[in-house]
Amino acid sequence: MRDHKIAEIVRDSLLHFDEDRYFFTDLVVMPNHLHYLAGFPDEELFLKQNTDWKTYIARAVNEKLGRKGDFWQPDQFDHLVRSESQFEYFRKYIRDNPQVAGLPQGEFLWFSKSLGKRENSGVD
Repeated sequence: MRDHKIAEIVRDSLLHFDEDRYFFTDLVVMPNHLHYLAGFPDEELFLKQNTDWKTYIARAVNEKLGRKGDFWQPDQFDHLVRSESQFEYFRKYIRDNPQVAGLPQGEFLWFSKSLGKRENSGVD
């Protein structure tokens, strides 16, 4: 996902049904992983959507790169947000993660919603 076009495929795919099937607040696409914070109506939809994202993104990226095979690791690491303080903690974690990893502007894509307004930075 270090390639700008690949990072855009990932970001745009994740945000495609935002405010329809789920509600995104924060997202960062980094060279070898991503973090996001989103709300889902229920666990079943969350699990199905993650499977759908992995399938669609892997197919789109492999097509763009002219290759076949796995793109994602088999498992995901997820958390259930149970309080406003946890929510704010994860928002900050996502926002700060590229800097903590030592990534300069241009090597990540960041998305955040604040008061209904989308903010983008990184490689855009």
